[in-house]
Amino acid sequence: MVADMLSCFQAGAVVDNLVSTEKFTAIAEVIERAAVFGDGGQRDSVQRAVLARERIETTGIGHGVAACHGRTKDVAEVVAALGISRRGIDFSADDGEMVHMLFVLATPPGWHRDYLRALAGICKLSKRQFLASLLDGPANEMHIQQRLRDAFKDVMQSATWRRSRSVDQRRSPPPHHTSMLILPAIDVMDGEPVQLQQGDFSRSLRYEVRSRRRSAVDAARQLQDWGASCIHMVDLDAARGSGDNRAVVANVRAAVACRLQVGGGVRSLADVQSLLALGVDQVVVGSPLARDPALAKAWEAAVGSRLVGAVDSRDGWVRVRGWQDESALTDTQLAKSLADQPLRGIVLTTIDRDGMMNGPDVPHSRSVAAAFGGPVVVSGGVG
Repeated sequence: MVADMLSCFQAGAVVDNLVSTEKFTAIAEVIERAAVFGDGGQRDSVQRAVLARERIETTGIGHGVAACHGRTKDVAEVVAALGISRRGIDFSADDGEMVHMLFVLATPPGWHRDYLRALAGICKLSKRQFLASLLDGPANEMHIQQRLRDAFKDVMQSATWRRSRSVDQRRSPPPHHTSMLILPAIDVMDGEPVQLQQGDFSRSLRYEVRSRRRSAVDAARQLQDWGASCIHMVDLDAARGSGDNRAVVANVRAAVACRLQVGGGVRSLADVQSLLALGVDQVVVGSPLARDPALAKAWEAAVGSRLVGAVDSRDGWVRVRGWQDESALTDTQLAKSLADQPLRGIVLTTIDRDGMMNGPDVPHSRSVAAAFGGPVVVSGGVG
């Protein structure tokens, strides 16, 4: 862990009165003017990494704040700077607001957990009136930096950061429990929401609204507006082992208040903890539990009752590693083996129906649900 997260905002981390009003030049200006980014070679490396990430999807997270980020071997620790624009920067943010607070975050490739925690901390900070007060205060960079360090430390040490539910609150529905909760889903690939067909990564539908690519934050906000109390997200890139969209998850977490259930590429306890650190409410675990169902009980001591099992199957046989590999288990066998584990429930995905909009396989889903004996989210074909 970065010590108290204070190293994120060292001396020379604040740049006031940005001149640029276009996002790419504004990012470059912050990196050029902030002393924390070191010499010319290091600055160039940070700039390349951050701009490359920004071209995938806007990091304008709303409330007049953007949190640009990138990974490069040319920094030795998590380093962050804040650029303040009195005029505003056009970031194509999801809420349409001009950006006045431009954070730039750089981290070494191996610092995955601290990178996500620092980014999530910035997202949490964006919701506070504190940032707006910086615009109204004196234009003194040292004064702003001290206030920023104190506020960031407070966010990182807040009680909600380590929130967990009591074990007594885990799933235990009464017999014959028949209520139903609809969980809308957002699958993310290459930074954008997509819809796969039958788990085929080469058959993906991307969404556009008025010729503009729809972002995951757009989708999450609309789903919340429509009454969603919980959103299910899948990081498809992480699931198939080709990068991840954890930063997109952090942006969604900052944008909506409803519960988030996130899966995809969760291979270890560290992966679970990284997602929980972003503010995710429940983490969906598939491949590890297919290999060893008892991992749920082993991990419970570290993360509490925050785990949901994933049972993904094609023709009744469980698939793992982003649906790419077949296991020797049937979905009914796996569900039964998970019945005694401390899970909030399971997500049952019928891969051959997924994305086809032709309805779920209800009879088979009932059989799997009976084997599990607890809450089951039926996925695949619902639409």
